[in-house]
Amino acid sequence: MVGTRFLVWLDGECARIVEVRDGATRAIRVESKAVVDGWDANELAEMYLFDEIADVVEEGTEIVLASEGWQRFQLRDYLRRHRPSIGERVIGLEKIADVTDTMLRTFTRTYFRITDRR
Repeated sequence: MVGTRFLVWLDGECARIVEVRDGATRAIRVESKAVVDGWDANELAEMYLFDEIADVVEEGTEIVLASEGWQRFQLRDYLRRHRPSIGERVIGLEKIADVTDTMLRTFTRTYFRITDRR
């Protein structure tokens, strides 16, 4: 059995996560609940968002990070530094433009089907 897999798509303000468990997919939306002020507010808000994402994908056996911009690299680096047990399970970084939940689910199923064949 492969276990639970996740694709995390980031747009800077929130994350849309697709969970794949036993062949079924489920969409999860994560928005940072942190309210921060000050000169480093954006960086702090991002850190809180990344930590909330990590809590959702913690049980994942394989994790793919996706975004249109640089956020996937920042999340990967954050997980490696602050949550290394999760960071080591990141198996891919994908560039994906703004998409619907349905498109993300389809991409996720296809991605993991392809990696299963390797």
